[in-house]
Amino acid sequence: MTAAEKAAVEHLPCRPEWRCQSCGDEWPCLEARIGLVVQSLTYRTAVLVYLALCLADAAADFAELGIVSDLYDRFLGWVGTGSNERISHDDAG
Repeated sequence: MTAAEKAAVEHLPCRPEWRCQSCGDEWPCLEARIGLVVQSLTYRTAVLVYLALCLADAAADFAELGIVSDLYDRFLGWVGTGSNERISHDDAG
């Protein structure tokens, strides 16, 4: 397992707030995104489906908690072209 793949396994979401269990940043955190990008090189469709299901779960969790958030950019908007520029997580914190 590469370091990036290990990061994707270690940096998992903690529900219902959707924070990273490892670093506490909004999930997917930078480390999780890097790992997911590496995994998507082989399993792109599976990674996209996984992120879409996470988005749906987060929307349900956030609705129940009364949190309003634009989840598309957070969960899927960064995946797009595979460019490293899209991996940044400027809204973390």
